[in-house]
Amino acid sequence: MIVEDVLNVYKETRSIRQTAKETRCSWQRVVKILASNGIVASATHEMILKLYEEGKDPGEIARQVGYSEKVVKAYLPKKRPYYGVDISENAKRIRKCRENKAEQ
Repeated sequence: MIVEDVLNVYKETRSIRQTAKETRCSWQRVVKILASNGIVASATHEMILKLYEEGKDPGEIARQVGYSEKVVKAYLPKKRPYYGVDISENAKRIRKCRENKAEQ
């Protein structure tokens, strides 16, 4: 599973870039997985999480820290399941329905 692979490689390397390279994930996905599992990867990451916990939205944080909103969002924990990984019950039902239609 990709989440476990990222966590294991990061545990060994302590490097986002190296983890991304070894797992063939984008750095954004690596950071998102780390954040979602309670791992703070850098001082910047810690600052972004602190501002987010204070109730600031990603746009405000981006302006304050000087990064794009997309980068800030990458540092925030994921609230929804990863696409294609740990899929929701609704996604499983949709997939099954589509498979049934394809068989007909």
